[in-house]
Amino acid sequence: MNNGGQIVFSYSLANGVEGIAVATPTNGSTQVSPKILIQQPDPLHITLIWPTNAAGFSLQHTTDITRSFSAVTNEPVMDGTNYLVIMPCVCPAEFFCLKSGQ
Repeated sequence: MNNGGQIVFSYSLANGVEGIAVATPTNGSTQVSPKILIQQPDPLHITLIWPTNAAGFSLQHTTDITRSFSAVTNEPVMDGTNYLVIMPCVCPAEFFCLKSGQ
């Protein structure tokens, strides 16, 4: 977390796409959203995984980190104690977050 209360992290995908993502809590809280694990099972797809105990969170995405996030329309599938969504890769980058509905 930086001095502005933002969460900053870097990422690197198997296809060479790299970047930095910044998340700003919108409710004035520094509560951290559940972690999203991103896997790339093949060059054309990514799998997003997060815990099922993240009740009340919805998966959001954008291709431009300076713009608003919107809901991912793919329905998550339960796999044990995780939700997962398989999506096509968007180049050069796509950003994801879990947004609390509370």
